[in-house]
Amino acid sequence: MCQPMIYINGSALILKLSLNSKKSKYILLRPRHRREDISRYSIQIGNIELHRIGNNCNAQSTKFLGIHIDEYLAWKHHSVAVKRKISIALFYNKKAKHVLPPDSKRDLYFAFIHPHISYGITVWDNAEQNVIRPLT
Repeated sequence: MCQPMIYINGSALILKLSLNSKKSKYILLRPRHRREDISRYSIQIGNIELHRIGNNCNAQSTKFLGIHIDEYLAWKHHSVAVKRKISIALFYNKKAKHVLPPDSKRDLYFAFIHPHISYGITVWDNAEQNVIRPLT
């Protein structure tokens, strides 16, 4: 049985793990002000080159454990996803406004809205105000 070969910039690494190279992607985390040419970086598994996630790529962010991550850790994509989920929950909460008592409406908030806001907040709490403001 042959070992999987992973090539990073032409250097081979032998790893004892199994990856699906057709589904795997990679992301280079970097500061926004760093403007070096990153097109020279490539990662291959076997003879298949992995797709990069970031600006000037097919995918600009990836979802990891429910949190959308981009190469600058700017959290814009995550904020948009959370806003979309919250707006759907607010729509149904508004529809129930005249039917349910206030305590039940509060329960609906903590069941369907609050978890989306609070999940992973320690990770993406350092986002810029223009990203967080639409969620308030």
